[in-house]
Amino acid sequence: MILYNYSPLTYEYIGSCEADIDPIEPDSFLIPAYATDIQPPELSGKDKAIIFSNGVWTEVVDLRNYTACVVDENNFFTGLYNFQLGETPKETELMVEPPDANVYKPKWDGTKWIQGEETFTGCRGCIIDENCFFVNDFLFEEGQKPDATHILTNVPTGVYVPKWDGSKWVAGKVDYCGVSGCSIDEDGFFLKIISFVYAEEPDSTHIIADPPNPDEFIKPRWDGSKWVETASAEQLAEVAKQKNIDDIKLQLATLDAVLPRCMEDLIETQGIDLTKLPQIMQDRLKSKQDLSAQLLYVSGSEQT
Repeated sequence: MILYNYSPLTYEYIGSCEADIDPIEPDSFLIPAYATDIQPPELSGKDKAIIFSNGVWTEVVDLRNYTACVVDENNFFTGLYNFQLGETPKETELMVEPPDANVYKPKWDGTKWIQGEETFTGCRGCIIDENCFFVNDFLFEEGQKPDATHILTNVPTGVYVPKWDGSKWVAGKVDYCGVSGCSIDEDGFFLKIISFVYAEEPDSTHIIADPPNPDEFIKPRWDGSKWVETASAEQLAEVAKQKNIDDIKLQLATLDAVLPRCMEDLIETQGIDLTKLPQIMQDRLKSKQDLSAQLLYVSGSEQT
C-alpha cells in the first residue's frame, strides 16, 4: 500500500512511501502519524501546494519563495515580508524587487521606486553671506537642506573674491593684482608709479592710469579722467630753458669725450692725411666755442 506523507508543521504534502505490514495483523498495514493512504490531487499550477486538513487534501497558494515589499499608506517603503504557506499579498505588500539601497526614503509610484524625499546628507556645499559672497565650504548634515545661505555647489576655484549669481560662481570684484597705476596726493598731483598687490583696489589716491609723460608735463594733476598741466607760464619757460641748457652741455661733453676717440680711430683705420689734422681740430674747437657761447646766452650768465 502507498502512503502519502505530510509535514507535521504545515501539513503540506512532502512525498510518498510503501506502507509497512502490521506485524500483529499481517493483513493490515501500519499508517504512522502525518501519513495517509488518501492520494493527493495533482497541483493545478505554479506557486501551489497541497495540504492535508480534516481528512482531505486541499490546494493552497504557496508564495514562500517570494519576498514582498511592505509600504505604508503613503506608499513609502517600510520593510520586507516573507509569506507563510497559504498567505496571499495584502494591498500594502507589493510583489516587486526591493528598492536600491542608494534611494533615499524610497516610495512606490505604481510602476517603480522613486526617491520619496530628497536628501543632501554628506553632500558638499558652500556657505555664502547675505551679499552672496563665498564664506566657506561645508557638508550637509542629516535632514539639512539648501537655503539662502547654504547652497549645493562645488567650492569655487580660480575666481577672485567668488560670488554666487544664482547658477555659477563669478568674480565678485576686479582683480587688480599686478596692474600698474599711479599714486596721487589728496589734491590729485602725481606722486609716483605703483603696482597693485593682491586684494588692493583703486581708491582716491591710487588710480588706474598711465603715468604722465615727463616730456609733456611739469606739474601733472589728475582731473578724474586725464592728466592736466598745472605749472605756471614762468615755470614752463624755466623748465624749457633748463632742458636747452642740458642739451648744450651734452653736446659739449660729446665733443670732449667722443670726437677724440673717433678721430684716433679714423687716423688708424682710414689713413687720414696728418697734414689735415690741424684743420680738423680747429673746426672742432670752433664748434665747442659756438656751443659755449650758446650756453652762456641761454643760461644768461657770463664767462670770465
